[in-house]
Amino acid sequence: MKRYWTFGAVVVLMAQAGFGDPEDSVRTLLERAAAATGTNYVTARNQLVMAGSNAVPELAAISSNAAEPWQIRLVAGVVAERIMRRDDITALINYDWRKDPDYDVNWEVNREGPMLHLAPLVTKRCRARGLWWHYAELAWKETGEHAPKPRMRETSWRGAYTSACRWSPVYDLVLKVVQSRVRNDIGFNNWETRGDLAFLENSKTNAVLPFLLEISSQVPVADERDRPERVVKWINTLAAPQDVPLIEEYYKRRGEEVPPELRSRLKALRERAGAPAVTPE
Repeated sequence: MKRYWTFGAVVVLMAQAGFGDPEDSVRTLLERAAAATGTNYVTARNQLVMAGSNAVPELAAISSNAAEPWQIRLVAGVVAERIMRRDDITALINYDWRKDPDYDVNWEVNREGPMLHLAPLVTKRCRARGLWWHYAELAWKETGEHAPKPRMRETSWRGAYTSACRWSPVYDLVLKVVQSRVRNDIGFNNWETRGDLAFLENSKTNAVLPFLLEISSQVPVADERDRPERVVKWINTLAAPQDVPLIEEYYKRRGEEVPPELRSRLKALRERAGAPAVTPE
């Protein structure tokens, strides 16, 4: 059952965390952290962590509330996890990957270093540890809070942590993070953004379809004639029954007819309308 804070409880919480300014409520600090980057973000996050375990019930309620902005939910979950699992997070950040039983020092002779093999190992170990919010945070805020050695590109660390979150309890929020990363480099100037796009395309959830259709004209293709085919592939692999109006509106705005190769697909989706969605294995 959701817990609500009384005014007195909030005052006590603020006093314990050292929040002298009445405006430094938990909500205000969440908003501040969500909007911040770099050291400003870490400072705002750590100020919230100072609230201690008393803040966890409210933070957990916010992080699980789908009506909240995804940025606020993510910060709330990050803070709650840091309060409850601080030692586990610190241990992961300081983990010596070269001493991992599956690590092979021969990986380091490659021109690109160990990242080709290390990144999948990081993903595997991270899934086992289940520090989901920490992984999402690193991908979103680029805090660099990961093991300093062996050296691996920041993009590879982010990719490994993002992959660890696939089908995790924070998957819906990680998809939002990846969408924001793509939007921030909508010109696809960085190779990492192309990897982020592939993550969305292979997400196996219709949650990303509206975003993909929105940016369809900006997605890089080898030949412009390939673009319509790519959109058809998204619809065939990601669309759910409730997406039929969205798809039809997409083609209507473009002044185009629904492609013949999609018509049977949309018909099948209409027939399934109202049926419960099935989550892929």
